[in-house]
Order: sequence, then structure tokens, then C-alpha cells
Amino acid sequence: GSSRPNSGSEHIISHYIDMHSERPAMHGEQVGIATILMSLYHSKHNPDWWTEEKYQWYTIRQMLKQMSAPVTLEELGVEVDVVINALNEGYKIRPERYTILHKRPVPKEEAVTLLKSTGMISV
Repeated sequence: GSSRPNSGSEHIISHYIDMHSERPAMHGEQVGIATILMSLYHSKHNPDWWTEEKYQWYTIRQMLKQMSAPVTLEELGVEVDVVINALNEGYKIRPERYTILHKRPVPKEEAVTLLKSTGMISV
């Protein structure tokens, strides 16, 4: 079978972290962090998509925090540069699984802005 319906950009980011981090975290925790980031990224580039409150990055972050899941890179234990690179070039590891990252890779400067805006790194 194929996991394609469940392997969006959030999973690509997690797989990139697995491949490049000295100490990758649990897959679900990495996907949670990536979901926050991609929610904000989509809202910036596709403002008419997923407009309901429950899909907003801050709502997802709060839900993860309530479950005691990591919501910062420090809590996740993954290097900042690895996540920046995952956002910028992670799509290359699964070119056949088209996501927003394939259409619009996140420039490194914007990746830093996403991380700061979501509170994943200090300002």
C-alpha cells in the first residue's frame, strides 16, 4: 500500500529531521512541530484555505501544549539549522510526493521568521 494520503509536507519535514539531526525526536512530535509551521505557512500563502479557527497555527500549538507535546525546538531537542533546511530543501527527499514545499520551498529567511512567529525559537 501507499501512505501518500498521509504523507504531506509535515511528514517530509519529519523525515528530513530523521536523516539530518544528530538526535531526532519521535516522529509524531516532529510532525506536530511541522504541522504548526505549515499551518502558518499555508495561512501566509493561501489565506483563503483552512480559515477555521481549529486549523490556525496557534490553535494547533495550544492543543499540542495541552497534551504536553513539544512546541519549541528546544523541547523537541532538534537543531534549528536542521529544521530551517528541512523547510527549504526537505521536498528533495520525496520528489514524487508533491506538497506545498515542492511548489514553494521556504526560503531560509522566511523559515527563521516562521520559527520566531510560532515561538519555536527565541526572538
